[in-house]
Amino acid sequence: MNKKNELGLIRLSFLLQDRMGEMSAANANRILINRLRPQANHYLRGEKVLKS
Repeated sequence: MNKKNELGLIRLSFLLQDRMGEMSAANANRILINRLRPQANHYLRGEKVLKS
């Protein structure tokens, strides 16, 4: 996932926050974090991230 897509997803999570209130926002953020965490771990280890 490239930076642009990542930022798009983060922006989307904020939109979901505005639309649906706090509980579903927490849910959206959890989904987002779970999706990004494996990639973040690769970045931290300095590995190339495979395109999915």
